[in-house]
Amino acid sequence: MSDVLKATGNGSPEVRDFQIVRDHAIIRVLTEGLRAEELLNLRVQDLDLAQRTMLVIPLKMDRNSVDARVIPLQPKTAKALAWYLRVRATHTMADATPFLWLGMRGRGALQYRGLYVLVKKRAKDAGYDPAQVAPHSFCHT
Repeated sequence: MSDVLKATGNGSPEVRDFQIVRDHAIIRVLTEGLRAEELLNLRVQDLDLAQRTMLVIPLKMDRNSVDARVIPLQPKTAKALAWYLRVRATHTMADATPFLWLGMRGRGALQYRGLYVLVKKRAKDAGYDPAQVAPHSFCHT
């Protein structure tokens, strides 16, 4: 896990590249125990960084469900999300979608295929066999 986080700049504020900052924040959030679809369905409004919490809507539920759960965030995860939100504001689609995670090349919300490719790429960058890593691998940390 630490090797993959290092491959994304390890949360350094000197890293300003949108993709690297986004990938670091995504990997941090995956380590909080979220499933891939829960991560992809997050909205900006679901974050409370002052309290270091995140509201997660269960799969197959609507956003008005009372079954949502509050996830406490590790300090480094909250810091990575705060940095991502600052960089996200510069993305061309930042105001066009409520979804937290934005894709590359001016596209809207990140989709599962993009998350899958992201995880494989970062595992390879860290020196691991991409065939052995998938988004679901991180929710067991």
